[in-house]
Amino acid sequence: SATPQAAAAAALWLATHPAPAGAEPWQRVEAVRHALFAAADRSHPEFEKFYGRGVLKADAALGINFDATLM
Repeated sequence: SATPQAAAAAALWLATHPAPAGAEPWQRVEAVRHALFAAADRSHPEFEKFYGRGVLKADAALGINFDATLM
C-alpha cells in the first residue's frame, strides 16, 4: 500500500521543483529519491526494520530543493 503514496509524493515533489535547464532524466529521479529519503522520519530504531527508509513525510520533502549534483 506504500507504492501509491510514494508515487504521489514523488509526483508532487516533481511538480513543485521543476528540473533545471539541461538536467538529465536520471538526475530528476535521483533528486526526488534524495528528497523523499532525506525527509523520511527515522526517529524510531525499529523504523528501518518495519518501514524501510522510514515513514514518508511528503510535506517535509517539499522543503528540499532540486539537487542536480547527485549521481
